[in-house]
Amino acid sequence: MTLDEMRSLDRESISVKEAAQVIGCSPQLLRDGLDIDEERPIEMRRYLFPHCKIGNRHSIMRAGFIRWAEGKLLEELVNPEVHNGI
Repeated sequence: MTLDEMRSLDRESISVKEAAQVIGCSPQLLRDGLDIDEERPIEMRRYLFPHCKIGNRHSIMRAGFIRWAEGKLLEELVNPEVHNGI
C-alpha cells in the first residue's frame, strides 16, 4: 500500500500491516515499536501518530498517520500556534 492509496480509503482507522507497508518495515517491528512507545515519555516516542491498543490489537487513525508520514504532524507538535490560528 502506498500513501496515495491510503488517502483514498474511506475508513477512519488502518491496520498495523497497512501502516507498515507505507513505512517500509514489517508489521511486527511496528507493533513492537508502538508497544515500547507506550512506556516512553512523549518527547522520546518514535511514532507520534494517533493510535490505541485494545487487548493485543493496535488501531491507527488514518488521517493522523498520513499527517505523520508527510511530516506535518511533527510540525504541528513543534509549532502549535501556527496550526491553531494563534
